[in-house]
Amino acid sequence: MNKVYALISMLFSIVLAGCLTTPPASVKEPALEGFTQKFAVESLRFYTGNEPGVEKAYRVYNSSFRSDAVDLIWYELIVRNTVEKVSKILYREVWLDGDNKVISSVTKEMNLNPADSYLEYTAGIRADWKKGYYVLKIYQDSLEVAGREFKIID
Repeated sequence: MNKVYALISMLFSIVLAGCLTTPPASVKEPALEGFTQKFAVESLRFYTGNEPGVEKAYRVYNSSFRSDAVDLIWYELIVRNTVEKVSKILYREVWLDGDNKVISSVTKEMNLNPADSYLEYTAGIRADWKKGYYVLKIYQDSLEVAGREFKIID
């Protein structure tokens, strides 16, 4: 019986010694390139207008619109440029209804030039607007950089 205990303790010592001298296994995860926001959102506002849009001087910004007076909802996105070289940036606009269902999701291109401090982008969407809340979210590299809610009333 003593020989069995001696054998077990010797095996245990060998295993323990191996564990202490062997460096721990490490899983090396790939380094992810950090997210760099290429523009900073200064404002995101809504207005209504017809198909060609409305000149800036004539826009009336609001966060609620009457259902009988709205066909197209436009947004005006003003961004501050943060890039140091000419860049083409893709961003996604996602329109959601009150149930968080996607009404529209479109990828657009933003051309950034270091000489431009601020840039303005406008776009409109035609939908069957019913009474309720809606949200526009702007994404860059799959991360939300802006979002704003508006509502349709009777």
